[in-house]
Amino acid sequence: GAAAPTGLFWGTRTLLQMLRQTPGSVPCGTAVDFPRYQLRGFMLDVARTPYPLSYLKDVIRTMAWYKMNDLHLVINNNYIFHEHYVDNGHDPFKESYAAFRLESNMKGKDGTPLTAKDLFYTKKEFTDLVSYAKKYGVNIVPEFDTPGHALSFTRLRPDLIYKGPMNHEKRRCEMLDAANPETIDLVSKVFDEYLLKDPKLGRPVFADCGVVHVGADEFYGDKEDYRHFANAVLSHALKRGYTPRIWGSLSTKPGKTPVVSKGVQMNLWNTGWMRAWEAVNQGYDVINTNDGALYIVPFAGYYRMDRNHKGLYNNWIPNRIGNETLPSGHPQLLGGTFAVWNDETDIMHTGYAPYDIWGIISGSMDVLSQKLWGTAKAPDTFEQHRELVSSIGNAPRTNPLYKWKDAQPFEVKPSALPQKLGKPALGPNYRLTMELELTAAPEGKEQVLLSAPEGELLAVMKDGTVGFRRDDSLEFSFGAKLPVGKKVKVEIVGEPEKTSLLLDGEPAGTAVLKNFSDKAKDFPDNFKHRPKVHRSTFILPLKELGSSFQGKVFHMNVQPL
Repeated sequence: GAAAPTGLFWGTRTLLQMLRQTPGSVPCGTAVDFPRYQLRGFMLDVARTPYPLSYLKDVIRTMAWYKMNDLHLVINNNYIFHEHYVDNGHDPFKESYAAFRLESNMKGKDGTPLTAKDLFYTKKEFTDLVSYAKKYGVNIVPEFDTPGHALSFTRLRPDLIYKGPMNHEKRRCEMLDAANPETIDLVSKVFDEYLLKDPKLGRPVFADCGVVHVGADEFYGDKEDYRHFANAVLSHALKRGYTPRIWGSLSTKPGKTPVVSKGVQMNLWNTGWMRAWEAVNQGYDVINTNDGALYIVPFAGYYRMDRNHKGLYNNWIPNRIGNETLPSGHPQLLGGTFAVWNDETDIMHTGYAPYDIWGIISGSMDVLSQKLWGTAKAPDTFEQHRELVSSIGNAPRTNPLYKWKDAQPFEVKPSALPQKLGKPALGPNYRLTMELELTAAPEGKEQVLLSAPEGELLAVMKDGTVGFRRDDSLEFSFGAKLPVGKKVKVEIVGEPEKTSLLLDGEPAGTAVLKNFSDKAKDFPDNFKHRPKVHRSTFILPLKELGSSFQGKVFHMNVQPL
């Protein structure tokens, strides 16, 4: 029995996990099971690097498998190290990477769209994703981050860039003029596009979210300006019937201007910006998202919760936030959330794929869910916990690493192109071998050799080289060109973080990220943040062969390694 459908759903997860451990039988008896903390969350920054919807569905199914229920998606953000541009004679307002990942009608006077150009979710796709998550007991919390980290917004309205004195002068381009009524009006208008009924959908885009995040972290301007803004956006969400959530910042921004707290949730992310007892005493419901313990910046030299899973399992407690401890079971402590921030984007991007951080995400989920659901008495040791995790396996209907059940080679002698292959995509490790002849390579025209929703292998990119495009919209080039009018043996070797090309048995290049690398070309050679290595994981698309290839393919073989 369960008090609500979600409870019943969690029960089915337990049953499935029992069956995975002892196939064909379930132990007799009764069990009583309920979570210690109501909010068990994960925050993913989909703004600084793009994530395809299919990946978010794998995230949702995996969260459900571990009985996590709160998926916070950061919809807009930007490259934060604008000083790299300023110090090298560039203008970050024009050049820094920024993205707002939702379809929006908003445009600047000069026609600049709010919506990201590389990858975005349509309103319909996003509402469908929210409903999909609901079926799995997961609530999606979308975040629009203003007045800081708001380069997507300042580009619409350059007149609303913050004018007052501030720390981090070189980052001014991303700061909105917080207390200006026009700024509050702009931000409210953007929220209303999703909080009010959408004419096409017949309901609000965020109707099923319930909670919306108003961001408001790391504003480097005046504290009263900040408080005025925070109060306005929180009040706006409350007025529209949503529960607002905000990044805790009021310890750094104390002042006279009141900021609403009743019915407001707060992420306690950094004790310098907001102290736990202060937040609770001011009336906020709080979520432990402490950066020192729970932040991950993939592949960076800082914020690496993923390197401390054992330490967390053994020592972390949800009610200790930084150096403060709230009573266990305090009614205002909702739970905890870990966070993945893609700081290393733009000119620092090493090319990592959503695939490359899957282990980081799922390996943090199993630890945190265990700590938030029950007492740490479950398996005694971290090693026993991990044995249990591997015995229950991946969440049902997920194959995040694109492995084939049978590691049999796949062979084709194509009759005519294009040809449907209809095989599932294949993740590393693999070797693709093809004999082909390119008959023509008109300048500036792409030619697709293999395609699927997961990506495209390009025999000819716009610049004439061999390369590929992934479903996260990142493009890579091997730097080599196929000969025209000559039969050639092409081999692609896919490994985690590295994809290589061989032509007639000779190495012809490792993939290099195209999206951002051109930008850093005119930075000095000693620019120390330039990526030393490009991670070029490519999931091999095997749905269709030769959809726009001008030439012949004589033979193709795919070998899982």
